[in-house]
Amino acid sequence: MLQSLKILISGDFCPSMMPPPTSINPSSLIYSSDMMGMFADFNLKILNLECPLTNEVLPLDKTGPSLKASPLWGQRLCNSKIDLVSLSNNHILDFGQSGLSETVRVLQNNNIQYVGAGLSKQEASKPYHYSFNGMTVSILNFSEHEYASANSMYGGGNPIDPIDNEEVIRNESTLCDHVIVIVHGGSENISVPNPQYRKLLRFYARCGASLVVGHHSHVISGMELYKKVPIYYSLGNHYFPWTKQSAIEWNTGMSLIVTISKETLLCEHLFTQFNNENVEIIAKSTPLFLSVNNQFVANCNLVNNEEEFDNYWDTYFKKNYMSVVLKMFVANRYLRLLVRLRFIAVNRLIHKMSFLRYYHTLNCESASSIVVSMLEKYRNRFYR
Repeated sequence: MLQSLKILISGDFCPSMMPPPTSINPSSLIYSSDMMGMFADFNLKILNLECPLTNEVLPLDKTGPSLKASPLWGQRLCNSKIDLVSLSNNHILDFGQSGLSETVRVLQNNNIQYVGAGLSKQEASKPYHYSFNGMTVSILNFSEHEYASANSMYGGGNPIDPIDNEEVIRNESTLCDHVIVIVHGGSENISVPNPQYRKLLRFYARCGASLVVGHHSHVISGMELYKKVPIYYSLGNHYFPWTKQSAIEWNTGMSLIVTISKETLLCEHLFTQFNNENVEIIAKSTPLFLSVNNQFVANCNLVNNEEEFDNYWDTYFKKNYMSVVLKMFVANRYLRLLVRLRFIAVNRLIHKMSFLRYYHTLNCESASSIVVSMLEKYRNRFYR
């Protein structure tokens, strides 16, 4: 009998590129035999469901890919002993309210719990409580605003709002023995958390979280022990086959082994890799483990060293700022190319006051909040 509560937390799960529904065998397992063998040691197995499970064909109007997977994947998750999925992420509304509604039904029909999304903002914000041996753990799930956040009119993911989030974390920490905060955010394909994201996750730790876990970047990031609270900035991909990606960083992930008693919360980790068939543990004796672990240690060192962290992002901003400015203000790609080749000076293409107006709108909190609210009205009127 388990004396302590044991939870396994994994990263992004998205089978959208896998075979069509007619060729899926729902009885097959997502995990290799070595992973399935260790699952009996855990009370709760959690992953981030990065796409709706739906037959809906009409996607939401948005930028970026619209992801979904067959509802039959719900049975696969159930057969693979997944107990809880986090749903607050940037793809959960890719096929609208109907896609989310079907996803909820699929999960319920397969006895899989969920947290972080719902058909109303109130439902999306509900914590998930797990009780064991006289203690209760609260699990909260937030994500950055893209196209999938719940609001007063529509369901969706539970959004990041530091003021609202602080209130619920502090409240849950008084009601429960431990609070685990799972956050979907940060910069994609970058293994170092950006300064604002690191600041936010540290804030959640100060609010009363016992553990803060991130995903969304699709690569393993570092961790730190901040004011005695473990913060894992990104677990990377858990299962995310993608034809455009074959790099080690994309195809490997981290799973957290969390052991909890009333007084303590301890974290260990293991590295995993996936192919089109399943997820398996990376053996410590392999060169792949050495490579992934060395990169993880380097990421941890960056996160924990203020000078190196600041230098990393200062270098990144200096290297990439012109590309961002050109994409925002120069629509013609040939003109952008001429700027990069230094045939045209960029300040000849960008009107000074136009740039400063945009900068003010993005930089001023009141201005940006009002403009975003107005753009939301326009979006709701003209786009799906």
